[in-house]
Amino acid sequence: TENLLQQVDVVTKAVAAINEQVGHNRATMDTVMRALSSPGGAGRFAEIGLENTLKSFGLERGRDFFIQQTVEGRRLRPDALLLLPGETVWVIDCKSSKHFLDLAEAEGTEAEEEAYAALGRTMNQHLRALADKNYRTEILAAYRDAGRSGEARRLMSIMYVPNDGAVE
Repeated sequence: TENLLQQVDVVTKAVAAINEQVGHNRATMDTVMRALSSPGGAGRFAEIGLENTLKSFGLERGRDFFIQQTVEGRRLRPDALLLLPGETVWVIDCKSSKHFLDLAEAEGTEAEEEAYAALGRTMNQHLRALADKNYRTEILAAYRDAGRSGEARRLMSIMYVPNDGAVE
């Protein structure tokens, strides 16, 4: 009986520890959900994903790419500038949407189609806004003003999305 009581005590302590950990995880997930459900939070999440992706390719921040670099003397601030060989510059704008969460919640229900439509509308608005930005003129002028040797011969604007679901 004494051995059984000791085992029950051990199990009780383990369950209490698990319960505490679950409570902590729930609080963390609530914080993440609040952050991702706001446009600013979803955008920041996309920026973090972009920077991590660039680093995973072996690129170095401040040498190969720049995050949130204000174009000197200009009004534009792309999420990333990626300097590539052949005097090529990629201007990357991160786009995300709180509708990703809506889509995940609606998966398999009647609301799924509307969630896809809302996500599609948001992504199309982001794409139109990106196309309206005159990054080409601003970046090329800043490239010359910075005294870079040579000329940025190719400049491409890219809309980065944080996951394959946005592309689909």
